[in-house]
Amino acid sequence: THAQIIADYEEKIRKLERERKSVNDKLILDTHGKFGSQAILEKKLTDMMENEKKLLSDLDEVKAERDAKLLEYQKLLDQEREILKQKISECEQKFKESEAKRGTLIFEHEKDRAKWHMERDHLISQRNELQEAIERLERKKELLLRENEKLKNESRINRRLSLIHI
Repeated sequence: THAQIIADYEEKIRKLERERKSVNDKLILDTHGKFGSQAILEKKLTDMMENEKKLLSDLDEVKAERDAKLLEYQKLLDQEREILKQKISECEQKFKESEAKRGTLIFEHEKDRAKWHMERDHLISQRNELQEAIERLERKKELLLRENEKLKNESRINRRLSLIHI
C-alpha cells in the first residue's frame, strides 16, 4: 500500500544518512588524525544530543496522538453507551406497554367469557322452561285427545241410543 511504500522510503533514507555519517566520520578521522578523533567524538556527542532531542519530541508527538485517540475512542464509547441506554429504555417502555395491553386483553377476554357463560346459562334456563312447557302442553294435548275420544264415544253411544229410541 501507499503507507508501506512511504515507510520503506523513510527507512532507506535513515539507513543512507547513517552510512553518510559513518563515511564522514572516517573521512574526518583520516584527514585530521588525533585531533580529528576528538572532533569526531564531539560531533558524535552533539549528534547524539540532537538525536535525543528529536526522539524526545517524536515521543511527545506519539503520546499526544495516543492521548487524542484515547479521548476520541472514549467519546465514541460514551456515545455508544448513551445510544444503548436509549435503546434499553425504549425496549423497557415497549415491554411495559405490551404488558399493560396484555393485561387489558386478558381482562376483556375474561369479561367476555363471563358474559358468554351468563348468556349460555340464561339460554339453558330458557330451553329447560320451554321444554317443560312443551311437556305440559303435550300432556294436556294427550288429556284433551283422550277426553275428545271419550266424548266422541259418548256422542256415538248417545246417537245410537237416540236412534234406537226413536
